[in-house]
Amino acid sequence: MAGLTPLVHLACDGVMPLWLAREYGLPPRAGLVRYLWLHPTARSARKVQVYYLAWSPGEAALGPRAARHGLMTAVARYALGASPEAWDSLAVRSRRRTLRGRTWAKRMGREGRLREVPRPDAEWWWDSWASDPWAVELDTGRLPVERMASRLLRWSEVYAGSVWLTPSEARAHALASAFQAVVARRYWAWPIRVLLLPRWWESGEVKEVWRWRLPT
Repeated sequence: MAGLTPLVHLACDGVMPLWLAREYGLPPRAGLVRYLWLHPTARSARKVQVYYLAWSPGEAALGPRAARHGLMTAVARYALGASPEAWDSLAVRSRRRTLRGRTWAKRMGREGRLREVPRPDAEWWWDSWASDPWAVELDTGRLPVERMASRLLRWSEVYAGSVWLTPSEARAHALASAFQAVVARRYWAWPIRVLLLPRWWESGEVKEVWRWRLPT
């Protein structure tokens, strides 16, 4: 992502923690500075204070749950090393930002393949030659693991692969266990990654917990 204007990152993500803005070389005046007290996961007992930068007044006015998902999605893109041109954040926006993403969604919509398919938090064009993006999901532990396994099955019919990121180590292992059970019941060539983002509100530290059939 070298050579990109720093503001492109904020335009892509919509919101990002201030520590991440500093990593990109963005001064606070580049957007709207806000802060919220947020639960790092849906089930955490304590809250953390998160200062963040927003691209527009609409994104600055996000509620706690939407803001948390948007901020985590921005950190996920950083941790994955995804460029703005290859990323559509759907956690904070209702429409895809990239031309490639919009073109793909129109084609899939005409074919009826997106009907009743849950939207991921982001879509990532992992390979420049790929015909479909990867689904990226930030899991805070609010929904049962079984719902995530069901979502995995639905996405395997549409996306080229999926990446699951969570701040909870216990949740990461629960996802990995559930997904292992899914792939054990069938021939499964679809790639999956489960990653841990233990302190997303203050760093981009990431740890891979489980993977399945990643392309080389």
